[in-house]
Amino acid sequence: MSFPTFTRVAVLLLAVSQLLTGLWAVLAPRGFYDRFPGLGAPWVAVDGPYNAHLVGDAGAGFLATGVALLIAGVWLHRPVVLVALAAYLAHGVPHAAYHLRAPAPALALADQIASTVPLVLSVLVAAGLLIAWLRTDAPRRLPAGTADGSAEVTVVAGRPRDPLLAVAFAVARRRTGAVPTSWRVLARVPRLARAHILGDAAHQTTRTVPAELGALATLRAATLVECAFCIDILSAAAWHEGVSEEQVHALGRWRDSEVFDADERLVLTLTDALTDTPAVVDGALREQLIDRFGEEGLIELASTIAHENARARANRALGVAPQGFATAAGCPLPLPASA
Repeated sequence: MSFPTFTRVAVLLLAVSQLLTGLWAVLAPRGFYDRFPGLGAPWVAVDGPYNAHLVGDAGAGFLATGVALLIAGVWLHRPVVLVALAAYLAHGVPHAAYHLRAPAPALALADQIASTVPLVLSVLVAAGLLIAWLRTDAPRRLPAGTADGSAEVTVVAGRPRDPLLAVAFAVARRRTGAVPTSWRVLARVPRLARAHILGDAAHQTTRTVPAELGALATLRAATLVECAFCIDILSAAAWHEGVSEEQVHALGRWRDSEVFDADERLVLTLTDALTDTPAVVDGALREQLIDRFGEEGLIELASTIAHENARARANRALGVAPQGFATAAGCPLPLPASA
C-alpha cells in the first residue's frame, strides 16, 4: 500500500470513529452517557454524574475533529491533512492521557484495555502521519532554477497587477499551496496568461470521459514531451483522480504492462498518436473511441491531450522547473521507459 493510500485509509477510519462518537453524544447525550460504547458495560456512566452540557460539548469536539478528518481524507491536500491531524491530536492526546492517568476503577480490566489501547494507538498513528507529512516538502512558491540548470525566465514574483490574474493566483495558492511557476512566467504577458489559465481550468478534469482517464492521458503526454514541471504537477493530479501507483510507474512502458485496462489502453493509444510528429489518428482508432466514449468524449480527449502538448512544449521552451507538487502530495512519479 502506498503512503498516500495508507494516509487516506487511516484518516478516514479516524474520521468515522470521531463522527460516530460525536453524533451519538450530540443527538442523544443521555443515551451516550448511559450506554457508550453500546457493547457490554458502559464506559462513561462509571466516571462521574451525568451532565448534558458537558456530554454535548464533548460530542461537538468529536464531531468537529471528525469533519476535519473527513475533508482531509477525501481531499488529501497537504495543508488540509496537516491541520486535520493537528486538530485530532489536540483533541486526542489529552483524551488518551486522561485514560492512562485515571482508569475508571469500576470498569473490568478488559474494558479498561478496550477503552484505552485503541485510543492510544490512534493517537500514535496520527502523530506518525503528521510527522511524515511535515517531512514532505511543500511546493516551492518560486523555482530554484530550470530543469537543465540553465538561466530561467524571469517570473512575476508577487501579486500580479492584472486583477483576473491576481484572483487566479490566489485560488491556485489556496488549492495547491503554491502558484504554478508556468503561470508566473506567462504573467509577464497578461493577455497570454489569462488565456492559458482559462485553458488550464477548462481542461483540468475531463467530464464526458472519466476523470482518471483524462489525468492518465495528460500525464502520458507530459512524459512523452519530457516536461519536468508538467510531470511533477500532473503526477499529483493523476494520483488525486485515482490513477494507481503501479500505473504511474508503468506509464513509460504501458504497452507491455498488465496494469492498464482496455479503456486506459485506448486513451493512451490516442495520446501517443496525438503527441507524435506528425500526429496521425487513423479512422479505426477514431471509430473505437467514438464507440466507447461518444463523439463528445473524443472531442474532450483530443482537446485535453492537445492542450497538454502545447503547455508542455511551452514550459520546456521557457525552462520551467518542477516545484515539488508530487513530493508534497506523497505520490509517485513515472519511471523511465527503460526501468
